[in-house]
Amino acid sequence: MAQWQQYSLDITMYRNDTLDLDIAFTDVNDADVPASAFSSARCQVRSSRGDSPVLTFQTSDGSMVLTDGNINLNKSTASTDISGGKYIYDIEFTLVTTSQVVTPIVGQWTITDDRTY
Repeated sequence: MAQWQQYSLDITMYRNDTLDLDIAFTDVNDADVPASAFSSARCQVRSSRGDSPVLTFQTSDGSMVLTDGNINLNKSTASTDISGGKYIYDIEFTLVTTSQVVTPIVGQWTITDDRTY
């Protein structure tokens, strides 16, 4: 099983824009983490801990796609009509071998108001 460390990654997007974001996901030896290591994954963006998510990405609905060494997060413009501001997020995975849930990626998610609206 690949060993990875938790790291922080800050993300910025514009309100009402289509989101198609690729995140490289490698282990401590800089090798691609195999998608087959996980039975599911999700990412939730929230104003603060305990608040309801303003954005959710899941492998079960196709808004999060895992390939070896890559995580793709995607949403249509209708799903990104969210007030500008600073949010927090994490990406958690369920391991195939143990069903353990791990959260190796956390960070700040900034949504910038679109100036054309």
